[in-house]
Amino acid sequence: MLEPGLDDGGASLDRLLTESTVEVFFQEMISMSDQTLMGLEGFCRVHNGVKPIGADRAFAFSRTEEERSDLDGIFRQKVLEGFKSLANSIPEVALFLNFEASQLDEGGAGSIPILEDVERMGIDPGRVAIEVAESGVESADALIEFAKKIRRQGFLIALSGAGSVTSSIDRVFSLKPDVVKIDMEVVRGIDGSARKGEIFRGLAGMSHRVGALVVALGVEREEEAIRCLDLGADILQGFFFGLPFSAGTDVPERTGKRSAEIANRFKELRRDKSIIERARMHKYSRVADKIIPLLESYKWVDFDEAAAMIVRKNTGIQCVYILDDAGIQVTDTVFSKRPLAGKRKRIYRPAQKRADLSLKEYFMAVKNGQPRYVSRPYISLATGVRCVTLSTPFKDAMGIGYVLCIDFEAEASLDFEKNYIGAG
Repeated sequence: MLEPGLDDGGASLDRLLTESTVEVFFQEMISMSDQTLMGLEGFCRVHNGVKPIGADRAFAFSRTEEERSDLDGIFRQKVLEGFKSLANSIPEVALFLNFEASQLDEGGAGSIPILEDVERMGIDPGRVAIEVAESGVESADALIEFAKKIRRQGFLIALSGAGSVTSSIDRVFSLKPDVVKIDMEVVRGIDGSARKGEIFRGLAGMSHRVGALVVALGVEREEEAIRCLDLGADILQGFFFGLPFSAGTDVPERTGKRSAEIANRFKELRRDKSIIERARMHKYSRVADKIIPLLESYKWVDFDEAAAMIVRKNTGIQCVYILDDAGIQVTDTVFSKRPLAGKRKRIYRPAQKRADLSLKEYFMAVKNGQPRYVSRPYISLATGVRCVTLSTPFKDAMGIGYVLCIDFEAEASLDFEKNYIGAG
């Protein structure tokens, strides 16, 4: 559907630009490591006298590669002019300059004068990040070659749209961008969505591994901001800090207070999580401290009997199993509840006696000298339910070394003060 004031077939790019004005806006990007403004994303809107038209909509009027390139050039010039007027007052701030990536599929990358446009404005390419929506170009090879070219010219590279339905995770590794923007499809409502949280965590981790900073794009609420920080965001961008401001005006002094508030809330969250984690670790360790003396009174041939007693008298435990000094399981996986049955049993199966678990992190950690290991919550291959694994070394009645492994229910309250089996 066309915007009001535009007809449905004869609307050309020339007419659009002739009858409209191009307006430039900037949106702040806040580095939460020091709560400072680190970047401005510049973008254009075309106003036809009735309502503004976004850049994406305006590109719909360009019917040829040449017209798309011309429009991209017009928008780029406008944004650079707007940033030039601000550059001296914010010398440490980078410009994020959008690039119409569909041109790359037409083989036009070599003739795009980005460097010339930037140098003409007297702006250092090192403070300009060329922002590419990777879903806007089909040819991965063309995108990679373009990225290499502009990097040689001194620009930074920002990849936007990560996590959207059309994005390609592989391109994050291929491009090795300086900045990855995780799409607002993922960010909006992330505080109430475990699925979105896991998507964000995965994208953030992958981006950090290739050396990229992570931007949470489209942050509108405090809860979203804090959740994104907890999942690995380095930079926040969105209406939470205010609406985009017009070129020709000073950068609003509005982000400092809000970013400081978010930083303080995030510190409180981390502190509370740390306290809870320490309490959880303490409770898990108390169980192990009570169980180890019992196991030390048994010979290995009686470990199954001991394991059955442990799971019967301890709430919050999924299962218990014991490994020898080489990581070979010497007991069955002894459950507190009946294992899975039916179709899911084909997917999730407990390890059996004599299974080699020597490559499991919970074994390798204590084998390498860690006195006690507690995993992050994960989906148990034995039950298909979230669990936390504790492992700790001990010696049996004959002085032979073993490793006790306990899978706790990740969500259990674990009232161990009243429910444990001890040496007595």
